[in-house]
Amino acid sequence: YKEGVLFRTFSNEEYYGEGQCLEVYWANDEDLVENFTFELYVLLPQGSDMAYQLVDTYNFQDEVGVTTGADGVVDFVLGNCSLVDADFTYPAWVNLPADPFTMTLTDAGNMSNGVSATHGTYIDILLAGIPTGYDIFDGTFGSFCGDKNQNIAYQTYNVKIASSLYPLPAGITQITPTQLEQINYMFNNLHLYPGYEAIDLDDFNSIPEPLWVDVQNAIWYIVGDITSPAPAIATDATANGAGYTPLPGGWATVIFYDVDTYDVQIQLMPLDP
Repeated sequence: YKEGVLFRTFSNEEYYGEGQCLEVYWANDEDLVENFTFELYVLLPQGSDMAYQLVDTYNFQDEVGVTTGADGVVDFVLGNCSLVDADFTYPAWVNLPADPFTMTLTDAGNMSNGVSATHGTYIDILLAGIPTGYDIFDGTFGSFCGDKNQNIAYQTYNVKIASSLYPLPAGITQITPTQLEQINYMFNNLHLYPGYEAIDLDDFNSIPEPLWVDVQNAIWYIVGDITSPAPAIATDATANGAGYTPLPGGWATVIFYDVDTYDVQIQLMPLDP
């Protein structure tokens, strides 16, 4: 883009980037200050298909261009599984549906006596209407509450899903990117704490039943809904989790939010990207 107007597209679709770099260029009028924008699209899974996804936008003036390494090449990687550090490292891609689907609350745990919902967490959610091929699919899953100050009922909601690894959709204010980094830190380090050693984040029934209460309280503590109790998994996450990115093979929180009103509480669950 030049001054906000698209004037050229570059693509390596014919050879998918194998064997040579993609050369990009632009004309610079030395008598003017001109603003340029490059958008980086990468061919990534979208359901059972592949589609180009916007990964980053670079803005610069005149001949400055995008920051490169010493080799003069802009290299990047999605995720952090690379032999040599890239100029740009982007979060791992999570293949999530863009369209709404339904979420029905089917069971809830009791915070007072420690009895969990069926799947070992605070809230069981039934997801339906998700096309095949995504990293999330129809079925019943355990989840946690991301907003203690909003009520939620045993009913069906039209929801969308968002990854904690990418910018949040406009309108979500109950939780911040830094808080999601801290929650991701907590989930990925739970196995280091007493009682959680054998945890399987796919099934919270893998830990002694009362411990899910600490996980829920930790989330509420991290997002600022409560100040006590403050379990160690929460205080450690707030102290160390800012800027955290899950390692390869790690887990990333996904967010379910109501498309009809952003005021309805959000639900969180860990997902292996």
